[in-house]
Amino acid sequence: MRKGFSIGFSNSRTEKPRNDKLIISQHGTSTNNQPAVSTNNGKRTDDTPSSQFEYNVGEEQKISPLRNAKSCTKIGVGEDQQQYVRLASEISGGDIKFLALLEAENALWKIDRKSTKIAKNGVRDIGFCQINPNYHPKITNNKRFLTDAKWQLEQCWKLYKGGTKFYGKKNVHKTIKNFNCK
Repeated sequence: MRKGFSIGFSNSRTEKPRNDKLIISQHGTSTNNQPAVSTNNGKRTDDTPSSQFEYNVGEEQKISPLRNAKSCTKIGVGEDQQQYVRLASEISGGDIKFLALLEAENALWKIDRKSTKIAKNGVRDIGFCQINPNYHPKITNNKRFLTDAKWQLEQCWKLYKGGTKFYGKKNVHKTIKNFNCK
């Protein structure tokens, strides 16, 4: 059952300087029965007491895994891929749609995989989520991009949660069956 969702900034009328407090409130549960999320005073926490994911509004978001989140694995692959699937599962809190998107973008789960196709802007997409260097140079030019799998997957998660359009999204319905989450 889907219920209401609202988002906005709060600024007390008695305050002279603007004090941004991101307010996200979800009434009931989402269509996939995830716990509602609420924010106040720049802190974000899940309503489930055993889970925690928080960040300060206006600061770079730090990714911290959700406690008691689903743990996902990819069916029928070796440890070379499984290590990255587990890491992406931890970063995303077991978001199977995120894992399916990564699978659609880079089924081999290679940190340095380059697209076989040249994009319209003349460059090849690269990495776990096939990031275009012209659109995201701060990510792809970072020295950690090709050496730190966790950092790269965190950047993919931020892009995904931030609404970046991934071409693999159209194939998520095909790749989602490749994962087992519990």
